Amino acid sequence: AYWGLYSGLLTHKWLDAPHDGEEPISQAKQDAISDDYIRRCKEKKDYASLARALIYRERWDEAISAFKAYHDQQIKGRDGDQGRAEALHGIAEAHLGAGRFEVAKQMYHDLAHTNLAWGGYYNGGKSTYPNYVDLAARQLHWMEGRRLDGLGLPKCNDLKPFPTPQEAEYTETFKSCP
Repeated sequence: AYWGLYSGLLTHKWLDAPHDGEEPISQAKQDAISDDYIRRCKEKKDYASLARALIYRERWDEAISAFKAYHDQQIKGRDGDQGRAEALHGIAEAHLGAGRFEVAKQMYHDLAHTNLAWGGYYNGGKSTYPNYVDLAARQLHWMEGRRLDGLGLPKCNDLKPFPTPQEAEYTETFKSCP
């Protein structure tokens, strides 16, 4: 479970769990599968995957502890700044999930204003990692109540080059272009 929540272990033991055709897996069975995954992550000391699995189960404080352990691992080596940024972002995400909005907002602010390397290309450009510093800045933007559409563009332009801004009306019927 080295590459995080979407590792082979998760894919084969959790997402591909046996079920009857289209019937959903019972909640008890899902919990048993995720508990097994969490146990394996603890055994392997894969704190990033453990923390993500705990967030999925809404076990916020345990996820924070796992992300802190992951952060400590990153200080000692493996992914360096990228891993530290991932851990700090995860801690803020867990605080947000637990309803501690102001704590999460402050953590996103601190992360957005760090000088941690944001990730980019590794392995000769064969794989990329998320930019957690930029993601924190975008989440902070939302948490401060600013609009995501800073330009105020119209939601519907009726295919006109200079549209009058208007609210879109969505229907199930097809309307051809003028």
